[in-house]
Amino acid sequence: MNSLEKTEDKVNFIVKMFKHYQVNLTIPEQIGLLTVWEESCVLNEEYEMANALKKEMEKIQKKPSEVPQKNILQFNFDDVVDDPFTIINSKEEYIKKTKPFFYVRFFRWFKSLFKKN
Repeated sequence: MNSLEKTEDKVNFIVKMFKHYQVNLTIPEQIGLLTVWEESCVLNEEYEMANALKKEMEKIQKKPSEVPQKNILQFNFDDVVDDPFTIINSKEEYIKKTKPFFYVRFFRWFKSLFKKN
């Protein structure tokens, strides 16, 4: 395995790692994570990895509406002044409604193992 293949493997790894975390983060959190990872790569002289992360950040900045991100539950805070636990209960119900069943998530994960890039 030559150094070019190792570099490509590192770049693919960091991009796939970001894609894994991306769906659990909001856009500002994604940009923050990419910024920290990019700075770390530059400090460790991993310029190819830093460039790949920079490209991911540019994709997010160009088309933020197409970026997968964590669903943010909207609340009217004026309505929940009396009982702040309303937010927690609503969020738990929202998560239960939007999160697929375990077997669906497992099937998707299993299918992704065999999916070609």
